[in-house]
Amino acid sequence: MTISKKLRVEVFKRDGFRCVYCGRTPPEIVLEVIHVEPVSKRGKEDINNLVTSCSDCNKGKDDSSNNNVISIKINENLKVIKEKEEQIREYRKFIHKVEKRIQKDIDEIEKVFSDTYENTTFTEKFKRTTIRRFLEHLPLHEILDAMNIACSRIYDNPESTVKYFCGICWNKINGIKPEKQIPKIWKELSNYYSRGSGYYRPSDIELMKHLDQNSIKEVMTKALTGERQDNYWNYFMELIESHYD
Repeated sequence: MTISKKLRVEVFKRDGFRCVYCGRTPPEIVLEVIHVEPVSKRGKEDINNLVTSCSDCNKGKDDSSNNNVISIKINENLKVIKEKEEQIREYRKFIHKVEKRIQKDIDEIEKVFSDTYENTTFTEKFKRTTIRRFLEHLPLHEILDAMNIACSRIYDNPESTVKYFCGICWNKINGIKPEKQIPKIWKELSNYYSRGSGYYRPSDIELMKHLDQNSIKEVMTKALTGERQDNYWNYFMELIESHYD
């Protein structure tokens, strides 16, 4: 009786595409599927009576000599397969549990935003990319704090609130201390453009400490290269306010 192609592939997979007699694998040899108990001796056309063999071992195989050894190997392979299947099932359960927890966290963050802006929610892309990335790097309570701060500072413009929120989170992730970084950037740019003389009001830093650093740098550059010829820091603060309105 001819062994079907499907059954042959299943036997190859179970045995790891390796000859159970000599352990060799393709392309060194050509694999075959043979009966442990020959059909002539009433051996069944069943996967438990089939093994992977190379053509060399099959030609020199004694029908009775290796049956016990092969049966042991089959049982060992079956145990390994069952263990792998069990691990896959448990892993999938774990992934499902993690995904459920992440989704719950996303919903909690979104609720803070929606409580401020009624009937307004995050886009699916924002939840799928940005929020998930924040959750990978920050504990949930810090992200919730960031959203609460953003909603309390900017409560009449959803887009600006989201920008502010993202700025807080990225600053936390990047370990930036705005009270040191912002004056440093301002002084460097003032020196580069020979404007502003590095003057800044420390009290204003508090208002910007949760904003995105790259955006702040862009606005600083605009203030120092604009038409205005004095009070560069004041001009910069005016631009900041309009930029995030």
